[in-house]
Amino acid sequence: MCKLLFHRVLSLKNVNKFATKPKFCDNLWNSTKNRFVFTSKKVLTYLFKYARTFLCVKTCRFFVSVLIPYRKSWVKATILCCCLVFVQVFLLNASASEPTEVIDSPTADVVEYSHYNLGFRLYGGGGVLAKMVFGVFKPINIGMSWDINQMIGPGSARIDTRPPTIFFKARVFAGGMMLPAVAVGYDGQGYGGFDTPLTEKDKYQFREKGIFVTCTREYFIPGLTASFGGNIYDFGGENLFGFVGATYDLENKLILMGEYDNIHSKSFNRANIGATLLVAENINIEVAGRNLFRGPASERIAIIKYKGKF
Repeated sequence: MCKLLFHRVLSLKNVNKFATKPKFCDNLWNSTKNRFVFTSKKVLTYLFKYARTFLCVKTCRFFVSVLIPYRKSWVKATILCCCLVFVQVFLLNASASEPTEVIDSPTADVVEYSHYNLGFRLYGGGGVLAKMVFGVFKPINIGMSWDINQMIGPGSARIDTRPPTIFFKARVFAGGMMLPAVAVGYDGQGYGGFDTPLTEKDKYQFREKGIFVTCTREYFIPGLTASFGGNIYDFGGENLFGFVGATYDLENKLILMGEYDNIHSKSFNRANIGATLLVAENINIEVAGRNLFRGPASERIAIIKYKGKF
């Protein structure tokens, strides 16, 4: 019976026979061919979506049954409903916006007009790097960052503040069918040790981007975005660097990131990988490994980002 019904649906010739279609079938209906069209990508998308929802429900029920000591069923039912509402609102309905940077390298995307991005970068030694970027015009962003070293840690540690820096980015070309979007800007924020015996005076271990040009476009498959460009921070020497990075958006819930930054010579090049979890509509949590395959020089970082509107 089910098999005959399935073949009947696949062989529909007149869409008017049905007043409405199930909502989840909207993207499977081909109005030109007047029938359902099943592709591997669409089928996997829906399987992933409903499998994720099923696992969330099972997980919530597990925590309710194991961690909650109450025996009354109505108490467990209430807690289960609250857990499901939390999952639906803060996880399943979270949506991604185009990232304005991969990890350290910028992309051609900008913060939307009348919006702002606030980020807190947590790195080794208890340091916190705060950065705020404003969308003052549709293609233009301005902002600033302030690095505070040893802010998190034992009480005996001396908090070390670094000079604040400025940020500017303008998207000069929005991109087209074949050409990538292009942005130019300036970023004065460096990373790593500051004013140490291994660095120049009042300079970071990993120097700032300085003046940069970056291009961004979606390639090959939906959700896969690549960026590439160059930067220069010191006009007094041969300090022209390059960078290339990519992000892949999984169902607007998880973004995988990778980049090859500071491309100049083997000793300068850096490989970074990470992932961003969209826990809510305006909140992202990013974890990444920087300067990989360099032994003690490698580091792990976490970034909490908040997007708002003014």
